[in-house]
Amino acid sequence: GGGSGSGGGGEGSPEAGLVDGALLMEVMETREAIEDAGTHEGELRQLLAENDVKEAACVAALGAALDGEEGGSEGGGGLQTARRAAVKLTYLARIRTEIQDRL
Repeated sequence: GGGSGSGGGGEGSPEAGLVDGALLMEVMETREAIEDAGTHEGELRQLLAENDVKEAACVAALGAALDGEEGGSEGGGGLQTARRAAVKLTYLARIRTEIQDRL
């Protein structure tokens, strides 16, 4: 369907360095799956369930990364991991909203 999407492009967004190609591919594939599902409730609920699992894993990774930070680990790798998880979480939240809008 042809509809003008809301929300401008993320040019020069602070997320740029944090979003890896694999995540963008995953997001694109999920969006295509949502399009393919159309209004089939069963398929949409399946996609929603999968997204929920990814969100839960992301929240767990975020918590673990932040817990690791408090341990005073050298190099601050945990913070970078936490940032990536947070960015992924925003994408997953958007996808969840897109699916729920169709249900």
